[in-house]
Amino acid sequence: MLHKADIQVKYEMKRFTLRIEEDDYGENYIHIPDDVMRECGWDIGTMLEYEEETDGSVILHKVEE
Repeated sequence: MLHKADIQVKYEMKRFTLRIEEDDYGENYIHIPDDVMRECGWDIGTMLEYEEETDGSVILHKVEE
């Protein structure tokens, strides 16, 4: 389970630091900046899944249909 904090996100050989935010309903989310989305080849609506690593980082994967 992700907790509110900064997390390291890995995509291929790149690493980004993103902050886990909390919305008005207490749900956690991360905002992925446009430049990171472009670099990863993602668009708004791209479905992602994640894996939590033992070092606290998170690996994001595009969900393949």
